[in-house]
Amino acid sequence: MKFLLALGVWTACILSAVAADDVGGLIDKMGEAYGGRAGLEKMGAVRESGTVEASMRMGSSGPVLRLFARPIKLRVEVGTNEVRLVDGPKGWRNGKEVTGMQYEAMVLQAVRLDLPWQLLAHKDKLVEKEVKELEGKHLRVMQLPLENGLSVSAGIDPSTGRIL
Repeated sequence: MKFLLALGVWTACILSAVAADDVGGLIDKMGEAYGGRAGLEKMGAVRESGTVEASMRMGSSGPVLRLFARPIKLRVEVGTNEVRLVDGPKGWRNGKEVTGMQYEAMVLQAVRLDLPWQLLAHKDKLVEKEVKELEGKHLRVMQLPLENGLSVSAGIDPSTGRIL
């Protein structure tokens, strides 16, 4: 009986090590799909611009600009009348300091803009979640825990390494 228990523990340890290594391999592949560790490390900033449609006022759209820099710096300009800023542990909206959900929403935006690097840099903290299907593809879902109980999840296509 002791032998079976020891064999069970040994098997669980081996399977756990294989799964952890498998996660590391997937994250390395994802990193390569986005320019490799060296390329992602060199990335200094992200600029994203487009148009936003107001959900409460259909037909009301305007420009949006997001600027991100590491470690966690974000500027979001929505139309001509709203500016949101994050600088590490502090956030502002139109010049007034924000906390709680307003601040946390901006932190999540910043992390998403830097997602490939964040996953690669913190792969030891990733938690694998249940596989999700998207448009016929089985995505492996990795969750990155953040501060204050926040987390961000990414569905990764194991065949390409791309975050979908």
